[in-house]
Amino acid sequence: MLLWQKLLAQQVAAAVAYRYWRIYVTLTDAGAGSGGVQINEIELRATVGGSDLTTPSTPSLASSTLAPGYGPEQMLNNFLLGAPWASSGSPSVGTPAWARFDLGTAQIVREVAIHPAGKPDEEGSSIGSALYAPRNFMIQGSSDGTNFTDVKAFTGQTAWSNTAFRNFAL
Repeated sequence: MLLWQKLLAQQVAAAVAYRYWRIYVTLTDAGAGSGGVQINEIELRATVGGSDLTTPSTPSLASSTLAPGYGPEQMLNNFLLGAPWASSGSPSVGTPAWARFDLGTAQIVREVAIHPAGKPDEEGSSIGSALYAPRNFMIQGSSDGTNFTDVKAFTGQTAWSNTAFRNFAL
């Protein structure tokens, strides 16, 4: 088998459909011990650059939330001016912060787009901070919502902008 055939076979084999998807964060851009994760919007896309598979009614669950109004559903509302999902406590390898999304049926996700917190609200005040965007994280999938498989890990994600999405191909 030629090298390009092997690479193509690996890409096809890596595309697995899962009903449940989650972001599993072990470190924020602010560093260890600095505070919880903050994400304003997350999009799960079937194709690179494609449309978002989630909607404001997509069921979501998180390992923790900072306070009422900062739950994981905040990442799905397509409202970049609102409050972000904010986890409580600083994530680490031993105590990660995660948010899970139930797509209802098994779906292949090829790209995850993340918009960090920190964009100004309607009055011009900043809600959250891009410093609490994920630095080290994994995208995971599951068929049952309990047992997750690592799809792809990302490390060293720093210098987030609070004005743009950052896209991660799976």
